[in-house]
Amino acid sequence: MNWMEENLVDNEQMKSPGLSGSTLKIIAMISMFIDHATSVLLERYIVYRGMSFDLTQSTGPKSLIILDLILRGMGRLAFPIFIFLLVQGFEHTRNKWKYLFRLVLFAGISEIPFDLGLGFHYGMKLADIKKGQIINFDYQNVFFTLAVGLFTIILLDKIKKLDLPKGLIYLYGFLAAFLGMALAWFLKTDYGMVGVLAIIVMYLYKDKGLNGIFLTCLALLLSSISEACAFLVVWPVSKYNGKRGLNLKYVFYAFYPVHFLVLWLIALVLGIVM
Repeated sequence: MNWMEENLVDNEQMKSPGLSGSTLKIIAMISMFIDHATSVLLERYIVYRGMSFDLTQSTGPKSLIILDLILRGMGRLAFPIFIFLLVQGFEHTRNKWKYLFRLVLFAGISEIPFDLGLGFHYGMKLADIKKGQIINFDYQNVFFTLAVGLFTIILLDKIKKLDLPKGLIYLYGFLAAFLGMALAWFLKTDYGMVGVLAIIVMYLYKDKGLNGIFLTCLALLLSSISEACAFLVVWPVSKYNGKRGLNLKYVFYAFYPVHFLVLWLIALVLGIVM
């Protein structure tokens, strides 16, 4: 297929009713940006002011705490959409191991920007950064979660195709799921074991329509009650038309580390990096 034919295919996909994969990705990126801008800037400012995040104990403007809760709630839409798109990518990619390598590569590239942006939540201070301590091993970025989740469902898919008694298939599948969740716990990835569990659930129920995304959001509730906002993604995912849309694969990969760096630099200029 030449470049003209590829453009024609993309144009036809863009005209299809419903939401394409690229549109869902844009929604997730906007949600993620709102979440991270709130965490890197607003929450830094709240900490800088010495305010409590507990509304009953806060000595500053309670409106800031309420705004923080609302914006972080909006940010909960991103991860379940990325899970949905991860499983869709798994289903359609020709080289699953190359897909996994790409996630691991960008997990490594994104870790320092991620730690600069959010490390203050886990004790990273400006003095540490000036000493060259720019990696925090207490919490790893979401690319690691997606990579571990993808690795797990690759194992599950291979196990499912083995010519073995059903009982052994279930046993090996359980062990693979346990391995993936344990790896997420060991690496201290974003969303941890629950994140990998949610990816497994989406994979197992990928052919069950909206039940898949609903159960995925239900699994995410195990991490925090704030994940209840994730159920809002049921509507946009229900409009998915099965088309790729615009090719934004590397746009997202680049956007993730870059937006953390930009937000951290803004915080630095504002003087709220302590």
